[in-house]
Amino acid sequence: MDPPLESTPLTVWRGPTRDTLAARISQFLLSDTNRELYYIDVTDSFPLQQFQERAPLNSHRAVYDHIKIIACLELRELLQSVLKITRASDQSTLVMINSIDTMFANAQYRDSQTCYDVLNEVLLELRWASSPQFTTVLVFPRNREQQPLKRRKTAAESLDEFIGNYYAERSEQM
Repeated sequence: MDPPLESTPLTVWRGPTRDTLAARISQFLLSDTNRELYYIDVTDSFPLQQFQERAPLNSHRAVYDHIKIIACLELRELLQSVLKITRASDQSTLVMINSIDTMFANAQYRDSQTCYDVLNEVLLELRWASSPQFTTVLVFPRNREQQPLKRRKTAAESLDEFIGNYYAERSEQM
């Protein structure tokens, strides 16, 4: 049995399958009626079909009202969304961010000097908001080549390692 998501404020997941994501999301949402999920991604990758197998719409209609899917193409958009979520959250909340590596790469194209600062702001805001009622999972997709970081003074080779080493309490290979 996996530990409850609420037990760790910020977690990095590397390579979960859509089934694993759906299982962990349904575990979180179905265990209490006063829970909310914010699924933030670059593309439309919410595992809807797998989630519907675990929580059929006809018997869990209210659960679907507590799922918010947000598209962010780069880190500044992500920061704006995170600020809105952390300020408005008044119930048990899971923020699941998929493909932050792509958002980071897109931000580097726009302004390579400040993308680390914006990433730091996003992650510190999520850490600041963390509590037993507010947790964050950063999902790094399977089979995607991680670009090496071009940053001085870091031992991390890729963004998932960097975040796992410096911001997350737990990092899991799935």
